[in-house]
Amino acid sequence: MKNNLERSYILVRIVCAILAVSLWIVVMFDRNPKIEKSFNDIQVSVLNKEKLEDAGYVLMDDIYDYTIDVVVSGFSANVASISKKDIQASINLSGYTEGASKIPVRMELPEGIEKVGTNPANISCNIEKIISVDMNVSNTYVGKQKNGFYVFDSYSEPEIIKIEGARSLVNSVAKAIVNVDITDASDDFYKNLPVRLYNASDEEILGLNITPTFVKQNVIVYKTKTVPVSFDQKGDVADGFKLLGITAELENIKIAAPSELLDDIENIFLDTVDISNISETSTFTQKIINDGSFIVLTNTDSIDVTANVDEIITKNFVVSPENIEFKNLSSNLQVNINDGFDMITVNVIAPKTYLDKINLDDLKIYVDLQDYVDGEYTVYAEIEEIEGIDELRLVDNAFVIELMEKQ
Repeated sequence: MKNNLERSYILVRIVCAILAVSLWIVVMFDRNPKIEKSFNDIQVSVLNKEKLEDAGYVLMDDIYDYTIDVVVSGFSANVASISKKDIQASINLSGYTEGASKIPVRMELPEGIEKVGTNPANISCNIEKIISVDMNVSNTYVGKQKNGFYVFDSYSEPEIIKIEGARSLVNSVAKAIVNVDITDASDDFYKNLPVRLYNASDEEILGLNITPTFVKQNVIVYKTKTVPVSFDQKGDVADGFKLLGITAELENIKIAAPSELLDDIENIFLDTVDISNISETSTFTQKIINDGSFIVLTNTDSIDVTANVDEIITKNFVVSPENIEFKNLSSNLQVNINDGFDMITVNVIAPKTYLDKINLDDLKIYVDLQDYVDGEYTVYAEIEEIEGIDELRLVDNAFVIELMEKQ
């Protein structure tokens, strides 16, 4: 009987304990219920990025752009006590290689807090192989050299650099450039300058390793001067035609050369102009003869030369006696022309260009009466030369005159 009472007593105590715990749980759920809470823009840290790079790969994304939204749950007292800084999110790059990968986000939460979900659950990462290439260094000039001088060339030491980095970035490099300031340059000089990388659209590319980052840029500066253009000619134009002249499109050109050579250059020659048997005005493109001792700054290696050619023709003019001038006639004498003398014919032989401009007033016919006294004479008329006229012929230029004392 006693044992039964003891067992009943123990059973009552157990039931009371269970009822007490249950009552506590009911009270706790009532006063501290389980709730959910959202946290936005949780920064995702990146693990083993260095190991990835040691393996010859690089993460192309900006690690500070990785954020997620998290929903957690827990008793309200616990949830109310945490903030964004208590939530740790990370991705692990270990074992990943080149390509686009979705890496799961790992969460570390305070005790008593459970993860309900994350958005996104995976982070998209772009991983590329690290490669290197060699590239020649070129240059661009900034500013303007001093007047009377010309920047002939510049070269880098070393001429080749190494570019290292992500495959896509390295492959996008179109040129390696040093920007050389030549403002007021008047002599050779050198500068240590940084190398910059550009793509085909002339946009600068950053984020690559360049070895070396600086190069020695040597700049060569020449003096300049303007000299006349000269040329020789050979051959003759076709029969019945005349060369009126040869002119070059440019009379002078600007050149540059080292000082010790420039002082000895007085003119620049073109290839010989061959006018053999041409019968019309012709233009020839003649190369500038350059032995490499100078640079032509007129942006051309040839100059047009024009040979002006015209046909030689004959034109007849009839001159009346009153148009004949009697030169050196004694002041006490007068001239009477024989009535049988009518006209003098003048044959003018010249290029058509000139003949078109000739008229009777240009024909100066004369008789020189120096030392003549009174009497009857047969005289011969002459004609003054005219510039540009090849030949002037007088037909029937003999006539009779009588010199008489003035009354």
